[in-house]
Amino acid sequence: MKVLALSGSLSGSKTYTVIKEAAALLSEFDSVEVEALNLADLKVEFCDGRDPLTYEGDTDLIIRKIVEADAFVIGTPIYRGSLTGALKNVFDLIPNDALRGKVIGFVATGGTYHHYLAIEHQLNPLASYFRAHIVPGGVYAHNDHFQNGQLTDADIKRRLKELTHSLVSLASALDGERAEVRQPEITRR
Repeated sequence: MKVLALSGSLSGSKTYTVIKEAAALLSEFDSVEVEALNLADLKVEFCDGRDPLTYEGDTDLIIRKIVEADAFVIGTPIYRGSLTGALKNVFDLIPNDALRGKVIGFVATGGTYHHYLAIEHQLNPLASYFRAHIVPGGVYAHNDHFQNGQLTDADIKRRLKELTHSLVSLASALDGERAEVRQPEITRR
């Protein structure tokens, strides 16, 4: 099972810290091949409405990684009550069927508790649009859950472990069913 752990932040490190922690938890499973990607490390073009499979460079890379993955942990900082524009752009770039039948667990970070419902109000509906399966129990971590750049809150760590274990369980249970869902071609046209 290929799992992509994606941080949708272009600055800061809290979200990527949580994504790397999720990737470490996922790597404990023998059946899981996990890769952590940080959008801050990529030069992704803005979506301009063309065929998603005609992009090049890092934009092509992120589209292909998403198409090829079986499951995802996707994280974003919450700005103004919503996901980052950079992460929304990734969702705009991918083929419409790229997430169909796949499993997504969401994590979000913020300065305070004020935005903890953004997973339910912003991220889950987006995944539903793509016909993805959403792992219940998205994890929201805020400033008080970190010390010296590290995730230190025991409850958040426990919930992150539950999320990753549930992601693997659900993706494994749906594996045969997902194989029947048509996935987009990733060959160059």
